[in-house]
Amino acid sequence: MAETDFTKTMKESGQTEPQVESSLVVEGFRFLTTADAEKAKLDLAKINYLKKNLGYATSTALDAVYEKAIENQIFSTPVGWQFLFEIRMRLISSELKGAAFSPIRLPCRSPDERPKSRRNRSCKKNEKENARKG
Repeated sequence: MAETDFTKTMKESGQTEPQVESSLVVEGFRFLTTADAEKAKLDLAKINYLKKNLGYATSTALDAVYEKAIENQIFSTPVGWQFLFEIRMRLISSELKGAAFSPIRLPCRSPDERPKSRRNRSCKKNEKENARKG
């Protein structure tokens, strides 16, 4: 896999990550489960594909990638959300800085953090309920 900004910074500063089960660590994020780490690896593969094939020649192209990624919710882990945040910061500092950019959508709460009676409810259902209330 291609090296990312995070791993480059770690190498340049001479820092190493603490020894933890390496299969749970992706781009400096330690996940609680192998399944979550695998999702993060998928996000990283998507990031590498985008970086390789799109080139980000113009701010307009970068804006289109950013908006599509958010609209289609292609990232589902902190690894992907960090990438979106990096794109957002580039856009804000570009000639498009006057434009309004979509916020990065995060899931409501993890199923483990929800009360037992609400664990099976989806984030979309919670969003609809909140929209009705407010």
